[in-house]
Amino acid sequence: MLALAERINSIVSLFLATVTLTICLLAPQARAQSFDPLPPSDQTSYSAEEQQQIAAFVLKRVALIGGDDTEARETARSELLAPLRRAGVSVAFRRAVRSAGIDELSSLTDSSDEHIAINALFVLAEIADDASRLVVQRHTADESQAVRYAAIGALKRTFSVVNTFSPAIDPGRVSEMVAHLNTLLTDETDATVADAITLALLQASQILRDGFETPAMQAIIGVASRVGPRLRAAEDSDRPLALISCVRVAEALTGTLQSPGAVKPEIARAAAGFGGEMLGHLAFLANDGSLPEDRRWELDLARLSERCVVFARSKLGGNLSEPGLATMLERGENSKFFQETQQEVLSLSGDPTNLPTEVMQRIKDTLEDQ
Repeated sequence: MLALAERINSIVSLFLATVTLTICLLAPQARAQSFDPLPPSDQTSYSAEEQQQIAAFVLKRVALIGGDDTEARETARSELLAPLRRAGVSVAFRRAVRSAGIDELSSLTDSSDEHIAINALFVLAEIADDASRLVVQRHTADESQAVRYAAIGALKRTFSVVNTFSPAIDPGRVSEMVAHLNTLLTDETDATVADAITLALLQASQILRDGFETPAMQAIIGVASRVGPRLRAAEDSDRPLALISCVRVAEALTGTLQSPGAVKPEIARAAAGFGGEMLGHLAFLANDGSLPEDRRWELDLARLSERCVVFARSKLGGNLSEPGLATMLERGENSKFFQETQQEVLSLSGDPTNLPTEVMQRIKDTLEDQ
């Protein structure tokens, strides 16, 4: 899997060259450089005096983020992020930071200077409460591709914060975030941003905190049902990234299904539906003679999709046996691959997967490229 991950990163970097120049601050390193008084970030409550100290600390740096001095802006951003990223940071501290700076940070996200807007978005992402995520979420529809991409990355970071630290946002609000991203993934026209949405949803699906099982499940089921149609509809220039998004989802689903213990039936069926859809699409391309000569990505997707189907059946009480579809494709046995895949994926309507009618129709459509 390491080689596959390296290939994904190398391909994606080609598509992100322009975006990266603009949002090179997406994952800033937190550095504590200030000597301003600041109470410990792990306290569960703060006195009026301590809240004033936090407000002074925040407002001074937010003002610098909105300034013209690039070096000062980067230092201010890092100093704001440092206490928010310390182990044991409390909900009370994050809310105190939000209370002090939310209005100014919200205003900065509307800046015509993309660097200012992006820096503000990522501070809000680290606060990770409902008020801050609403500001971030608003910019997922920004006209600027760079700001839109950064806003998606900020939501992804918020999911990570929820999983790592004491959450300052409840599961219902995280479900709203997931639903918003699922809708975006259906409607987004830019392949680079769509891949970022895929990554954000996969991050949400990895939230293991008690009480957040529902949004995590909504994330993996939602992304599994949406990346396939994007791949099938992608223009030639967008297809490589759409293909990579599908491989990402296939890897995540396979990892979930291979983990010890039970898997929720809804997730297993989502994996079976995704695997069937991907195999059907590849079978059509093979039968139509449309697969590229260099089909490494398609082979990776075929292998992972086949495992999705096989492991899903096993988790739902069926037999654990691989029909060897990816091997047929690798050998160039295109006609046999189509016939065997057709039989395999159409059988998903029966036991033990029992996929619903709408999912089976989507799978059937892939076999006919509809």
